[in-house]
Amino acid sequence: MFKIRYKSHHDVGNVISKFTKNFKASKEDFISLLEEVNVSKQLALYFHTPYCDKICSFCNMNRKQLDNDLEEYTKYICDEIKKYGAYKFCKTSEVDVVFFGGGTPTIFKKEQLERILKTLRENFIFSKDYEMTFETTLHNLSFEKLEIMEKYGVNRISVGIQTFSDRGRKLLNRTYDKNYVVERLKEIKKRFSGLICIDIIYNYADQTDEEILEDARLLSEIKVDSTSFYSLMIHDGSDISKEREKDKSIYTYSLKRDEELHNLFYEACIENSNPFGSN
Repeated sequence: MFKIRYKSHHDVGNVISKFTKNFKASKEDFISLLEEVNVSKQLALYFHTPYCDKICSFCNMNRKQLDNDLEEYTKYICDEIKKYGAYKFCKTSEVDVVFFGGGTPTIFKKEQLERILKTLRENFIFSKDYEMTFETTLHNLSFEKLEIMEKYGVNRISVGIQTFSDRGRKLLNRTYDKNYVVERLKEIKKRFSGLICIDIIYNYADQTDEEILEDARLLSEIKVDSTSFYSLMIHDGSDISKEREKDKSIYTYSLKRDEELHNLFYEACIENSNPFGSN
Protein backbone atom coordinates (compact mmCIF):
# COMPACT_ATOMS: atom_id res chain seq x y z
CA MET A 1 0.00 0.00 0.00
CA PHE A 2 1.18 3.54 -0.71
CA LYS A 3 2.53 5.48 2.27
CA ILE A 4 1.41 8.88 0.97
CA ARG A 5 -1.69 9.85 -0.96
CA TYR A 6 -1.77 13.02 -3.03
CA LYS A 7 -5.44 13.97 -3.09
CA SER A 8 -5.47 16.93 -5.46
CA HIS A 9 -3.49 19.70 -7.13
CA HIS A 10 -3.24 21.27 -3.66
CA ASP A 11 -1.11 18.35 -2.48
CA VAL A 12 1.02 17.92 -5.59
CA GLY A 13 1.75 21.58 -6.24
CA ASN A 14 4.97 21.68 -4.25
CA VAL A 15 6.13 18.39 -5.77
CA ILE A 16 5.49 19.52 -9.34
CA SER A 17 7.14 22.90 -8.78
CA LYS A 18 10.46 21.13 -8.18
CA PHE A 19 10.45 19.96 -11.79
CA THR A 20 8.86 22.94 -13.53
CA LYS A 21 9.68 26.61 -13.81
CA ASN A 22 7.23 29.02 -12.21
CA PHE A 23 6.60 30.78 -15.51
CA LYS A 24 3.96 33.46 -15.91
CA ALA A 25 3.24 35.27 -19.14
CA SER A 26 3.48 39.04 -18.94
CA LYS A 27 0.41 41.16 -19.55
CA GLU A 28 2.03 42.43 -22.74
CA ASP A 29 2.56 38.88 -24.05
CA PHE A 30 -1.03 38.00 -23.18
CA ILE A 31 -2.46 41.00 -25.04
CA SER A 32 -0.19 40.25 -27.99
CA LEU A 33 -1.63 36.73 -28.16
CA LEU A 34 -5.19 38.06 -28.04
CA GLU A 35 -4.51 40.21 -31.10
CA GLU A 36 -3.64 37.15 -33.20
CA VAL A 37 -5.94 34.74 -35.05
CA ASN A 38 -6.78 31.59 -33.08
CA VAL A 39 -5.56 28.93 -35.51
CA SER A 40 -7.06 26.04 -33.53
CA LYS A 41 -10.37 27.91 -33.01
CA GLN A 42 -10.70 26.16 -29.64
CA LEU A 43 -11.36 28.24 -26.55
CA ALA A 44 -12.16 27.56 -22.89
CA LEU A 45 -13.47 30.23 -20.52
CA TYR A 46 -13.47 30.31 -16.73
CA PHE A 47 -15.44 32.79 -14.60
CA HIS A 48 -14.76 33.02 -10.88
CA THR A 49 -17.29 34.19 -8.31
CA PRO A 50 -15.38 34.63 -5.04
CA TYR A 51 -18.49 34.93 -2.87
CA CYS A 52 -20.61 32.60 -0.73
CA ASP A 53 -23.45 33.30 1.66
CA LYS A 54 -22.44 30.27 3.75
CA ILE A 55 -18.87 29.03 4.16
CA CYS A 56 -18.30 25.26 4.14
CA SER A 57 -16.18 24.12 7.08
CA PHE A 58 -13.64 22.36 4.82
CA CYS A 59 -13.21 25.12 2.22
CA ASN A 60 -10.16 27.34 1.77
CA MET A 61 -10.85 28.43 -1.80
CA ASN A 62 -10.67 32.02 -3.02
CA ARG A 63 -13.99 33.13 -1.56
CA LYS A 64 -15.44 35.45 1.07
CA GLN A 65 -18.70 35.88 2.92
CA LEU A 66 -21.11 37.90 0.80
CA ASP A 67 -21.30 41.48 2.04
CA ASN A 68 -22.94 43.29 -0.91
CA ASP A 69 -25.57 42.79 -3.59
CA LEU A 70 -22.98 41.85 -6.28
CA GLU A 71 -24.19 44.56 -8.65
CA GLU A 72 -20.69 45.99 -9.03
CA TYR A 73 -19.23 42.54 -9.64
CA THR A 74 -21.96 41.74 -12.18
CA LYS A 75 -21.07 44.88 -14.13
CA TYR A 76 -17.37 44.00 -13.91
CA ILE A 77 -17.90 40.51 -15.38
CA CYS A 78 -20.09 41.85 -18.19
CA ASP A 79 -17.51 44.53 -19.03
CA GLU A 80 -14.71 41.92 -19.07
CA ILE A 81 -16.73 39.68 -21.39
CA LYS A 82 -17.24 42.55 -23.83
CA LYS A 83 -13.60 43.62 -23.62
CA TYR A 84 -12.07 40.21 -24.29
CA GLY A 85 -14.76 39.18 -26.75
CA ALA A 86 -13.67 42.06 -29.00
CA TYR A 87 -10.13 40.72 -29.47
CA LYS A 88 -9.25 38.95 -32.72
CA PHE A 89 -8.24 35.77 -30.89
CA CYS A 90 -11.70 35.43 -29.34
CA LYS A 91 -13.55 36.54 -32.46
CA THR A 92 -11.86 33.73 -34.41
CA SER A 93 -12.59 31.15 -31.70
CA GLU A 94 -15.43 28.78 -30.93
CA VAL A 95 -15.98 28.23 -27.22
CA ASP A 96 -15.81 24.55 -26.31
CA VAL A 97 -15.93 24.84 -22.53
CA VAL A 98 -17.25 27.42 -20.09
CA PHE A 99 -16.95 26.92 -16.34
CA PHE A 100 -18.46 29.16 -13.68
CA GLY A 101 -16.68 28.34 -10.43
CA GLY A 102 -16.36 29.80 -6.99
CA GLY A 103 -17.26 30.49 -4.41
CA THR A 104 -20.86 30.04 -5.44
CA PRO A 105 -21.67 31.28 -8.98
CA THR A 106 -25.43 30.88 -8.45
CA ILE A 107 -25.31 33.43 -5.64
CA PHE A 108 -26.18 36.16 -8.17
CA LYS A 109 -29.74 37.46 -8.32
CA LYS A 110 -31.86 36.19 -11.22
CA GLU A 111 -31.55 39.45 -13.16
CA GLN A 112 -27.78 39.57 -12.65
CA LEU A 113 -27.36 35.97 -13.74
CA GLU A 114 -29.36 36.66 -16.90
CA ARG A 115 -27.29 39.76 -17.74
CA ILE A 116 -24.03 37.82 -17.41
CA LEU A 117 -25.20 34.90 -19.55
CA LYS A 118 -26.85 37.13 -22.15
CA THR A 119 -23.66 39.20 -22.46
CA LEU A 120 -21.59 36.03 -22.83
CA ARG A 121 -23.77 34.65 -25.63
CA GLU A 122 -23.75 38.01 -27.45
CA ASN A 123 -19.96 38.35 -27.42
CA PHE A 124 -18.65 34.83 -28.02
CA ILE A 125 -19.28 32.12 -30.62
CA PHE A 126 -19.99 28.67 -29.20
CA SER A 127 -19.04 25.37 -30.81
CA LYS A 128 -21.73 22.85 -31.65
CA ASP A 129 -20.81 20.49 -28.81
CA TYR A 130 -19.82 23.00 -26.13
CA GLU A 131 -20.20 22.33 -22.41
CA MET A 132 -21.16 25.11 -20.00
CA THR A 133 -21.01 24.29 -16.29
CA PHE A 134 -22.16 26.10 -13.17
CA GLU A 135 -21.02 25.08 -9.71
CA THR A 136 -23.86 25.52 -7.24
CA THR A 137 -25.30 24.73 -3.85
CA LEU A 138 -28.90 23.65 -3.41
CA HIS A 139 -30.00 26.68 -1.41
CA ASN A 140 -28.69 29.11 -4.05
CA LEU A 141 -30.24 27.27 -7.01
CA SER A 142 -33.86 28.33 -7.36
CA PHE A 143 -35.95 26.86 -10.16
CA GLU A 144 -36.19 30.37 -11.65
CA LYS A 145 -32.40 30.57 -11.86
CA LEU A 146 -32.24 27.08 -13.31
CA GLU A 147 -34.66 28.14 -16.05
CA ILE A 148 -32.55 31.21 -16.89
CA MET A 149 -29.37 29.14 -17.00
CA GLU A 150 -30.91 26.62 -19.38
CA LYS A 151 -32.35 29.41 -21.53
CA TYR A 152 -28.82 30.67 -22.23
CA GLY A 153 -27.29 27.28 -22.83
CA VAL A 154 -25.99 26.05 -19.48
CA ASN A 155 -25.99 22.27 -19.96
CA ARG A 156 -24.20 21.00 -16.86
CA ILE A 157 -24.43 21.80 -13.16
CA SER A 158 -22.10 20.62 -10.41
CA VAL A 159 -23.88 20.48 -7.05
CA GLY A 160 -21.84 20.51 -3.85
CA ILE A 161 -23.78 17.95 -1.82
CA GLN A 162 -20.66 16.42 -0.12
CA THR A 163 -22.71 13.82 1.80
CA PHE A 164 -26.33 12.86 2.41
CA SER A 165 -25.65 11.95 6.04
CA ASP A 166 -27.30 14.43 8.41
CA ARG A 167 -24.38 14.09 10.81
CA GLY A 168 -21.86 14.61 8.03
CA ARG A 169 -23.76 17.58 6.59
CA LYS A 170 -23.77 19.30 9.96
CA LEU A 171 -20.05 18.64 10.34
CA LEU A 172 -19.31 20.10 6.89
CA ASN A 173 -21.69 23.05 7.49
CA ARG A 174 -24.08 22.14 4.69
CA THR A 175 -27.68 23.38 4.41
CA TYR A 176 -30.75 21.07 4.65
CA ASP A 177 -31.21 17.51 5.85
CA LYS A 178 -30.93 14.30 3.84
CA ASN A 179 -34.61 13.94 2.95
CA TYR A 180 -34.89 17.48 1.60
CA VAL A 181 -31.65 17.14 -0.38
CA VAL A 182 -32.80 13.92 -2.04
CA GLU A 183 -36.22 15.29 -3.01
CA ARG A 184 -34.75 18.58 -4.23
CA LEU A 185 -32.24 16.79 -6.45
CA LYS A 186 -34.97 14.60 -7.91
CA GLU A 187 -37.00 17.70 -8.76
CA ILE A 188 -33.98 19.38 -10.37
CA LYS A 189 -33.43 16.21 -12.39
CA LYS A 190 -37.00 16.51 -13.73
CA ARG A 191 -36.72 20.20 -14.59
CA PHE A 192 -33.19 20.40 -16.02
CA SER A 193 -32.38 18.76 -19.35
CA GLY A 194 -28.61 19.03 -18.90
CA LEU A 195 -26.15 16.93 -16.92
CA ILE A 196 -26.11 16.86 -13.13
CA CYS A 197 -22.82 16.20 -11.36
CA ILE A 198 -22.66 15.67 -7.60
CA ASP A 199 -19.63 16.27 -5.36
CA ILE A 200 -19.20 13.73 -2.57
CA ILE A 201 -16.63 13.98 0.25
CA TYR A 202 -15.59 10.91 2.21
CA ASN A 203 -13.37 10.21 5.22
CA TYR A 204 -14.73 13.08 7.30
CA ALA A 205 -14.52 12.65 11.08
CA ASP A 206 -15.74 9.23 12.28
CA GLN A 207 -17.53 8.45 9.01
CA THR A 208 -19.09 4.99 9.20
CA ASP A 209 -19.35 2.28 6.56
CA GLU A 210 -23.12 2.71 6.66
CA GLU A 211 -22.87 6.42 5.88
CA ILE A 212 -20.71 5.97 2.80
CA LEU A 213 -22.83 3.06 1.54
CA GLU A 214 -25.94 5.22 1.93
CA ASP A 215 -24.29 7.97 -0.12
CA ALA A 216 -23.62 5.45 -2.91
CA ARG A 217 -27.17 4.09 -2.75
CA LEU A 218 -28.81 7.51 -2.94
CA LEU A 219 -26.68 8.61 -5.89
CA SER A 220 -27.97 5.57 -7.75
CA GLU A 221 -31.56 6.26 -6.67
CA ILE A 222 -31.42 9.88 -7.84
CA LYS A 223 -29.73 8.83 -11.11
CA VAL A 224 -27.18 11.63 -11.27
CA ASP A 225 -25.09 11.83 -14.43
CA SER A 226 -21.69 11.85 -12.75
CA THR A 227 -20.08 11.94 -9.34
CA SER A 228 -16.85 13.59 -8.19
CA PHE A 229 -15.60 11.68 -5.16
CA TYR A 230 -13.02 13.30 -2.88
CA SER A 231 -11.30 12.38 0.35
CA LEU A 232 -11.62 15.23 2.87
CA MET A 233 -8.74 17.67 2.50
CA ILE A 234 -7.98 19.87 5.49
CA HIS A 235 -6.38 23.11 4.37
CA ASP A 236 -4.94 25.92 6.45
CA GLY A 237 -7.52 28.62 6.93
CA SER A 238 -10.58 26.37 6.80
CA ASP A 239 -12.88 26.11 9.83
CA ILE A 240 -11.97 22.43 10.23
CA SER A 241 -8.25 23.24 10.37
CA LYS A 242 -8.95 25.85 13.07
CA GLU A 243 -10.89 23.27 15.09
CA ARG A 244 -8.05 20.80 14.77
CA GLU A 245 -5.56 23.40 16.02
CA LYS A 246 -7.58 23.56 19.24
CA ASP A 247 -7.87 19.78 19.57
CA LYS A 248 -5.28 17.62 17.79
CA SER A 249 -7.42 14.50 18.28
CA ILE A 250 -10.02 15.87 15.84
CA TYR A 251 -9.82 14.60 12.25
CA THR A 252 -6.89 12.25 12.64
CA TYR A 253 -6.02 10.87 9.21
CA SER A 254 -5.55 7.17 8.44
CA LEU A 255 -4.48 6.13 4.95
CA LYS A 256 -5.81 2.64 5.67
CA ARG A 257 -9.26 3.98 6.59
CA ASP A 258 -9.20 6.31 3.58
CA GLU A 259 -8.63 3.33 1.30
CA GLU A 260 -11.34 1.27 3.01
CA LEU A 261 -13.97 3.98 2.57
CA HIS A 262 -12.91 4.66 -1.02
CA ASN A 263 -13.20 0.99 -1.96
CA LEU A 264 -16.53 0.59 -0.16
CA PHE A 265 -18.03 3.46 -2.13
CA TYR A 266 -16.63 2.31 -5.46
CA GLU A 267 -17.75 -1.28 -5.00
CA ALA A 268 -21.23 -0.17 -3.90
CA CYS A 269 -21.57 1.95 -7.04
CA ILE A 270 -20.52 -1.01 -9.18
CA GLU A 271 -23.08 -3.23 -7.46
CA ASN A 272 -25.75 -0.61 -8.14
CA SER A 273 -24.73 -0.67 -11.84
CA ASN A 274 -24.12 3.04 -11.54
CA PRO A 275 -20.39 3.62 -11.05
CA PHE A 276 -20.16 7.10 -12.53
CA GLY A 277 -23.77 8.20 -12.84
CA SER A 278 -26.83 7.26 -14.87
CA ASN A 279 -25.01 7.14 -18.23
